[in-house]
Amino acid sequence: MRTRALAFVCLVLLALPQSSRAQDRPVAEFIAAIEGVQPGADSGSPGALTLAELMQRFNVPGISVAVIRNFEIHWAR
Repeated sequence: MRTRALAFVCLVLLALPQSSRAQDRPVAEFIAAIEGVQPGADSGSPGALTLAELMQRFNVPGISVAVIRNFEIHWAR
């Protein structure tokens, strides 16, 4: 179970916006970027699934996401 949870957390971390202008994005865009399908993902890769689909696939009942900006919690969900 720990391996599955660790793999899931890694997938979520990969979903975080990587661009330099990401700091200027509204919170709603961050949430959409994390919960949605990842740009450029191959159809067979985990990035081609939404967060809800990933949770269902790996039998993860819940998840918490926190985005830290300038050493402070920018938003959490």
